[in-house]
Amino acid sequence: MTKPKSQSFSVLLELGQESGFQELRDFVLSSIDQADRQSYEERLRSALLYLNYLSQMSQLSAEGEFKSCLDMAAALINLLGIHQKHHRLAPLQQEYYRLRSLLARHDSNIWASRWNLGMACHTNQEIAHPEIILDMAESSWRVQDVTGFYDWLAKGQASNDPVLLKRLQHLKWQAQRILGDSTWAESAQDDPFWVWQHGLLAAQVHEDFGELHRLVKKGGDFYNSEKIIEFNLWVLSGRSRAWLKRQLNVKNLKRRKGLSDQSHTRIYELVACLQDCYDYERPLLKRIEALGDLLPSLPSLGSLEWEMLAWCAAGRWLVRSKAQQLADLCFHEYKKLSLALSLNKDPDLLNRLGV
Repeated sequence: MTKPKSQSFSVLLELGQESGFQELRDFVLSSIDQADRQSYEERLRSALLYLNYLSQMSQLSAEGEFKSCLDMAAALINLLGIHQKHHRLAPLQQEYYRLRSLLARHDSNIWASRWNLGMACHTNQEIAHPEIILDMAESSWRVQDVTGFYDWLAKGQASNDPVLLKRLQHLKWQAQRILGDSTWAESAQDDPFWVWQHGLLAAQVHEDFGELHRLVKKGGDFYNSEKIIEFNLWVLSGRSRAWLKRQLNVKNLKRRKGLSDQSHTRIYELVACLQDCYDYERPLLKRIEALGDLLPSLPSLGSLEWEMLAWCAAGRWLVRSKAQQLADLCFHEYKKLSLALSLNKDPDLLNRLGV
């Protein structure tokens, strides 16, 4: 296999030529025993480009091709001797650590993801990579570091990258909605993200799930597996028993065309378990045990809001099942997260408690 032409590297992502990426892959993973120093650099650039392609295609795995290519990139960095902050190729090492953080996040290892992002920042402090700024803001929020979250939002405002600015704006809207700051609702109403947040606001403040239901039902603007799961979480954590009958059964998602996305396996399994908890034909203790087996995985969910809703949904069902002591354990976890985000001001940010 001949190595790909250098001038094609910059356009492969844009063109999405899978055959071109296959050529990159073969070039990167081929033997480097006889390669010279110039070839090492070309291989490293190719490896990082190919890794970006895999990440955009959601093909991240600790045991798959992404990890193999990442290991090859690490070997090439060592061969090139990129160990100094001001090395000519420091931006490549920064990208390597950013990609390592993606793999850790995919594997629900939040600490490792944040550590590798920190390494990326430390490696090349002169360049504020848009994806790193976004990832640091998201991960800061995920670990309830509200001050760090807003610091990274502020750093991002200095960017002239319109995609980054829009995504940071979305993060800010979500945070403001959760924290009870209604000023975000005066923003652009034609933004799909705003529309979804507005539906969440109705659920959060007024226990009104009507708008969310309209958005996620078949034919709605958000008829996809992720939003259906999120809608169910709000209903399951809510006070209304009537809405329980209007949930969308997540077990049917795999059988529905266009809804078989399995990128959120953990939360899918949890919501399916919560829905099964309301199957009164099954022994109660078996349902409680099944739920208890899944709850320890909640802190590894990618979304902090999903974790908060899941604790409440579990607690809500346990109260209805007259298992108050177990319910209190779940509500305690929710309150702890609410207090952390609100700087000890509000134990019920999402308005989920009460009868």
